[in-house]
Amino acid sequence: MGTGRTDEFRKDAVRIALTSGLTRRQVADDLGVGLSTLNKWENAHRDTDVVSPEDRELAQENERLRRENRILKEERDILKSHPVLREPKAMRFRFVEEQREAFPIDRLCQVMNVSPRGLRAFRSRPARRRQRTDMVILAHIREQLRLSLGSYGRPRMTEELKEVGIDVGHRRVGRLMRENGITVERTRKFKATADSDHTFDIAPNLLDRDFSAAGPVLSQISKQSERV
Repeated sequence: MGTGRTDEFRKDAVRIALTSGLTRRQVADDLGVGLSTLNKWENAHRDTDVVSPEDRELAQENERLRRENRILKEERDILKSHPVLREPKAMRFRFVEEQREAFPIDRLCQVMNVSPRGLRAFRSRPARRRQRTDMVILAHIREQLRLSLGSYGRPRMTEELKEVGIDVGHRRVGRLMRENGITVERTRKFKATADSDHTFDIAPNLLDRDFSAAGPVLSQISKQSERV
């Protein structure tokens, strides 16, 4: 691509790419050229006067702002509605491991205020006894949650775990449920809408649950005549 383009067009394309604040992909799409072609034109005219010193300085500022915006967006997405920064380092290391597919490791470590070296040490460190016990308890919590259709809260869950032989306190159960996003599925309680215990007059049961009739509305007429 790019063959047949005039040199003036190429210079204009480079000028737009360097000063518009748009990404190279956006500029290439707008001009109808390939991204690699646009990059070649930019490299060929980088040291020429196609862009004034003022425009080049503006382009550098735009690039810096784009980079800062990208970093801020990453930080916002990482920390969105998550209180993990207030947690101990082990929790922050786990958060980095969970989000490593979505964000760069270096950015995650920077936002979580941990070092990549510390992360590597965390990965190589064998799980402590308490951590192993937490994993076992969590497996039982999830099993009881499945059996209860998500209706067990912390107190009932603790009782059920003790019944199956897991000696655990309600605070530990609550912590594991909270850390792993386990919530209770609340069901609405049955509410009676009719009050049968009252002193009002009750209409007589004329049909005595006999709803058969020889013809249309005959039974109703018969009962009405009895009243008269």
